[in-house]
Amino acid sequence: RVSSFAVAAALALAAGCSNEKPAPPVVKGCWGTGCAIVTTSHYNADFSGVGTINAVQMAESKVVRNLDSSLDPDVALDISTDKLFVLNRTAGSLRRYDLATIAIEEEIATGSSEAPNTVSSPYGFWRSDTSSKIYVTLAGNDGAHALGILDEATPDAGVTRFIDVPADAADPNGHPEWSSRYPCDGTLYALSQSYTYAGADVSYAEGRIAAIDLKTDTFSGFITLAGKNPGSIVQEADDCHHVLVATSSDLTAPPDGTGGIERVDLAARASQ
Repeated sequence: RVSSFAVAAALALAAGCSNEKPAPPVVKGCWGTGCAIVTTSHYNADFSGVGTINAVQMAESKVVRNLDSSLDPDVALDISTDKLFVLNRTAGSLRRYDLATIAIEEEIATGSSEAPNTVSSPYGFWRSDTSSKIYVTLAGNDGAHALGILDEATPDAGVTRFIDVPADAADPNGHPEWSSRYPCDGTLYALSQSYTYAGADVSYAEGRIAAIDLKTDTFSGFITLAGKNPGSIVQEADDCHHVLVATSSDLTAPPDGTGGIERVDLAARASQ
């Protein structure tokens, strides 16, 4: 894996109306508009290593280093109001921090007794805006355990439910390797990379998008892509059903022109 450098912009907190001016937060790094949270990675030769959280005050070009030096070297980030969420992809956990103090409030394992978090290899997560659920794609697990649901209300429980999404029959290891997620109109879409390592080589089944019904938390179908190994999905226009998906050619061979960006109509469930 390539060393990652992730940046998430911290949003300003809106102060409520009151007769008394609220006390300012005890800030460990920086705070509000113009403050960015940055993670850096150090990898050893065996792919072990350490990741750190740092803060950057953009207007002053000021960097506050090593606010937390206990992360995996490979992480994903999200900021919501006054909380920072960091997904440790190697250890298999999702941490929630108080954004002002960078104090760890909760750490939720991305696994259960039937599918341990230590081999789950979580790739990314999406937090529901209508419940306390957090959906995590788990690249290290088989199809029956490749998409897990965490619950902020019961953090000690780890994964409270797995959503069974079939692996591609052409993928020898039986792992769908879900990557990026995308919510639209009551459905959560997840990209399936479907790769298998064989020594120094990597083979790929077809790229697919899985559709998950968020009302029932069940799999409802696939969209087959023209390319393979999809890594990113973004909305193209005002309608969330129209998206662009980035795919790649073989990562262990010279580029062959098969990677690219394809337009997908999620409502029609078809690549265009």
